Amino acid sequence: MTADIEPLANISDSSPILVIDDDRSSLLLLEYLFKSIGLGGQVKTALGSEIGLKLLQERARNHGNCPTLIILDVEMPHIDGFGLLTWIHEHFCTTRPTTVMMSASQAPQHVRHAAELNADGYFVKFPAASTLREIYELAQRIHAGDECARTRLLSHPGALRPSA
Repeated sequence: MTADIEPLANISDSSPILVIDDDRSSLLLLEYLFKSIGLGGQVKTALGSEIGLKLLQERARNHGNCPTLIILDVEMPHIDGFGLLTWIHEHFCTTRPTTVMMSASQAPQHVRHAAELNADGYFVKFPAASTLREIYELAQRIHAGDECARTRLLSHPGALRPSA
């Protein structure tokens, strides 16, 4: 597995899946998992929140160039996944992308905070390829206007939910 993760190459890329993580190995593994289900050419990766934010800003400027699915790591330097999630909600008003938090952390406060910020799901790294396919298929349905798919994503068996 020797995928290149270009820091800022093709910033106006229009891939429907955007993965933002500060760990190169995590990006490579997620890219590999998406390739294993036939979605490799659909994924754009950003190494770190600063690069991810630049990609998001460019796509927000190009109205209608909104990713279908954004996967955010929770714990990143500079801007954490929650900060990026807030930015996404503030700047993608007309077509809000499906945004999933994915982290090694199962900390209840992280899961609760993601829910408070209206993340569409919180998954522990690394889900099975079949789960990634289901997440993407639900994101496509949400993107097409099926809000019931958002509920199905939130209640996905692999998703963590805030404890009471």
